[in-house]
Amino acid sequence: MIPNMEWIIMAGMMSLFAMTAGETKHCYVCKSRGDTGDCKDPYNSESGAIPPQSIQPCFTGWCMKTLDTDDNFPATQRTCMNSPPDDNTPRCTYAMDNLPGFAKKVYVCYCKGNLCNSALSGKASTRIVISAAFVVFLFFTAGL
Repeated sequence: MIPNMEWIIMAGMMSLFAMTAGETKHCYVCKSRGDTGDCKDPYNSESGAIPPQSIQPCFTGWCMKTLDTDDNFPATQRTCMNSPPDDNTPRCTYAMDNLPGFAKKVYVCYCKGNLCNSALSGKASTRIVISAAFVVFLFFTAGL
């Protein structure tokens, strides 16, 4: 019996859901000021130089990266967001950091996903790529 296209699509979607359901997302959590700290850019999480304590569970699934581009004392902070942005939209934007005594403009990026606050990246999720390959495999093995 040859499966029809609907079956192939459903099998692919179910495999994607099964691989992502129930997983706790994690965010990088760190701070750097000037040349000190392990949080500044470039943040190379693949080099193995990131301390394991910098990776923490994030139950909202939303991570944040803040860049204070003060020329004299630049700072970078990565953390888990307590709640998602009001519009549930990942983005980077300028915002006011209202510190006691003064406010300053910082560059903030909000993202949703596992360890997404390492850097701005266009990399596709490994799970999505595997699921897409699985659907293509089913499509061609079914002889459609």
